[in-house]
Amino acid sequence: MKKLGIITIALAMTLTFAYSTQAMDDHSIHQGHNMAANSEHGGENIQNSMQEGLHLAYHLIDMKAKMKEMNMTMPEMKSHHLMLYVGPHGGPQITDAKVGYVISGPESKQQVMAMAMSDGYGADIDLKSGEEVTIKTKIVTADKTITDEFTYTLK
Repeated sequence: MKKLGIITIALAMTLTFAYSTQAMDDHSIHQGHNMAANSEHGGENIQNSMQEGLHLAYHLIDMKAKMKEMNMTMPEMKSHHLMLYVGPHGGPQITDAKVGYVISGPESKQQVMAMAMSDGYGADIDLKSGEEVTIKTKIVTADKTITDEFTYTLK
């Protein structure tokens, strides 16, 4: 009986390992495509653009909603977290750049430096529902400076 239990456990572990390896293989098929890789990042993808051969993917995370989900309140916290993922189309993300944002709206202007995190660059910002803002981004890499600009309205 003890031998049967050991065999059952060994079989279960083998099947689990085989399944997880297959799942990882299926997932890795998409690693060469930036759009698939960016879908793994948190938040809502609010903008994609190409600048000087680099794909820029902007993701916005609603921090107030995240705090509410965890039954936490932090009134001093900024309302959103803006992430930018930078990399050549189909290539690895650039993780050694300096990134800054200027967010201009009808009532305010925010200038923030992003910090490197999770293969991207993030900064906390305040946005109001229904407000249209212009987001200007400056990316400084070892060999070039890239700028990007777009407008966004928070729904």
